[in-house]
Amino acid sequence: PGAEGGGDRGAGDRPSPKDKWSNFDPTGLERAAKAARELEHSRHAKEALSLAQMQEQTLQLEQQSKLKEYEAAVEQLKSEQIRVQAEERRKTLTEETRQHQARAQYQDKLARQRYEDQLKQQLLTLM
Repeated sequence: PGAEGGGDRGAGDRPSPKDKWSNFDPTGLERAAKAARELEHSRHAKEALSLAQMQEQTLQLEQQSKLKEYEAAVEQLKSEQIRVQAEERRKTLTEETRQHQARAQYQDKLARQRYEDQLKQQLLTLM
């Protein structure tokens, strides 16, 4: 009893190999095999295969071309981004320089004004 396929164990759990293939319809496979045999014996089989290979190669070349275009576009965007960042940095440095010069001029003006006030104070104390 144990050697024939499981006996009582798992009778309802899992379908047996016979049940597994009982609903299989082989007609599709048979048609494909027949078409393959006919194609193999056809005098145009080599031409058809060659044409299919050329079509696949053309498709691959088109995909490679598109990929190269995308890569070039990405590189162009990166270059543009670097250029814009450099321009922004230049503008920032220009503005920082302008601000620094304005601050230095204001500090100089204040120092001169203090010096003049000191001179006036000294003149007043001497009189």
